[in-house]
Amino acid sequence: MAKKRKKEVISYFLLFFYFIIKINNFYTINIPEDEFKFALISDTRLGSKAQQLSILNDIYKKAESMGIKHILHCGNISEGIYPINNQYADSVFKNDTNMQAMYIIENYPYIEGINTYFLCGSKDQTHLKKNKADIGKIITSNRDDMIYLGND
Repeated sequence: MAKKRKKEVISYFLLFFYFIIKINNFYTINIPEDEFKFALISDTRLGSKAQQLSILNDIYKKAESMGIKHILHCGNISEGIYPINNQYADSVFKNDTNMQAMYIIENYPYIEGINTYFLCGSKDQTHLKKNKADIGKIITSNRDDMIYLGND
């Protein structure tokens, strides 16, 4: 594919991605290669007793082996926080925003050369609703490989 055409395809994909999530800004991914490979994931819900961190690590290792350098995480990177009477309250093993943010910062897969572009979903937004803390901003300020794109 010609370089101009490749950049148009990437731009249209990203424009479509942002249109879906209703964000009024644009993030440019510089791609020096002739081919754009990416992976899409969502709902890792780290901080949950049901999280699957080993599977997430395997996905990143597989992405690396396939030459993927860009991973788009489409929301719910954390489990969120809930009142004690909420049905999800017992599913959380990191019980506040700072504990979940630090857990993600310390445990989310890191592979040099791979960047994760992520949105905060409804579970992540419970931090914002309950205590006015944007977990996405906390994560991205502590991890250069994790680029926060806003809320879905």
